[in-house]
Amino acid sequence: MKKNEYLYAVVTIMLAAVIFFTTTLTVLSQSRDRQRKQYYVCAEKMYLNQVRDILDGEGYEHGGVTVRWVEEADGMRNYTVLIHHKKINSLDVDGRDKLLEILSKVGFADQNCSFKYEFI
Repeated sequence: MKKNEYLYAVVTIMLAAVIFFTTTLTVLSQSRDRQRKQYYVCAEKMYLNQVRDILDGEGYEHGGVTVRWVEEADGMRNYTVLIHHKKINSLDVDGRDKLLEILSKVGFADQNCSFKYEFI
């Protein structure tokens, strides 16, 4: 085998290895991202159900609850929970504060997330 043929074979093998490892890492990264998204979807559904159960128990059935989130660069999520109900809108400040206190005790699967509540 000539020197050029040997060099060509080595370079080809190295490029194939780089392509293989790059593809493998990309697939693993996508799999981790997908698992993380599924984790949050499940946790958010459970959280939303708990919030709705509390609202129902406090007499605010059929209210609107919307959950929005922003993900920070470090992966932490900041949630804003928007709650709409005619009765809540007519509450005084003490009544809203009491409801906020009850809602703030709802647990979430990821302790690194923050929650803010807004009554609209």
